[in-house]
This record gives sequence, C-alpha cells and structure tokens, in this order.
Amino acid sequence: KKKKMGKLQALQCLGFSFISIKRHTNDVLLSISLWIFFSYSLIYFLNRLFFVFFFLIFSHTASTLRTRLKEKYSTYKNFIY
Repeated sequence: KKKKMGKLQALQCLGFSFISIKRHTNDVLLSISLWIFFSYSLIYFLNRLFFVFFFLIFSHTASTLRTRLKEKYSTYKNFIY
C-alpha cells in the first residue's frame, strides 16, 4: 500500500510539474505572440505615420510650387500684356 501511495504521489508530482511546465510554455508563447503582435502593430502604425507625414510634406511642397508657378505665370502674363 505504501509503495502504491509513493507511486501515486510521484505521478501527481509529475503531473503537477507537467502542468506547471505547460502553463509556463503557454505563458512564454503568449508573451512571444503578444510581442510579435505589438511589434507588427508598431511597424504598421509607423508606416502609416510615415505615409501621412510624407503625404503632408508632398502636398505642402506641391501647393508652394503651385503658388510659385501661379506667381511666375501672372508676372509673365503682365509682362506680355
């Protein structure tokens, strides 16, 4: 009876250790997946930010170029007429 109890206890210990290991690996996997998700979202957000920034700069330069061209054109027109 004592031997059986010892075996049972050993099995229980093994089971508990296995569960704890499994839980630990799950935590690790969860943290890794969260980190990957976070990094991907960060990269996506930075890309969006960069595109918005680029678009703003581009639109600003385009508008300034347009105004400059208009000014040049108006002066040219005045010069012609």
